[in-house]
Amino acid sequence: MENTIENMLAGVLLISGKKIQIGEFIEFMGKLNIRGTVEEITIRYTTIRCFDKRRVIIPNSIINTTPIRKMKTLPLIRGEILLKVPRDTAIDKLKTLLREHINTHPKIEQKMYTTVYITQFDSFGITIKAIFFADPRKKK
Repeated sequence: MENTIENMLAGVLLISGKKIQIGEFIEFMGKLNIRGTVEEITIRYTTIRCFDKRRVIIPNSIINTTPIRKMKTLPLIRGEILLKVPRDTAIDKLKTLLREHINTHPKIEQKMYTTVYITQFDSFGITIKAIFFADPRKKK
């Protein structure tokens, strides 16, 4: 019962305050270590959409006591690239080259959050996913 009341009070503070807003891209610092876009703020919890499309539901009492880094609120487009490569590919080198190449594009924003990781191993090869953010309003 105490946690419910604490979450509700924190929810009221979040909704009425300016700590975070729906649509903002934020990063929770410390032990929470979650990055994503705020999708929903309710009286008891807040929902964050992470890079890998997971929805993380966080009690407002935790959000209220966790340091948060707010990124600029921009109409960013989240892009993904999937690559299938042979199993004998130098993965670390490929990941570095892919990240560097994506970040050279003039429309890429939040370059520190361009992420490249392995999603699957199978008999056909290795699947690699790259995630990045682009601002479509930017001129080339």
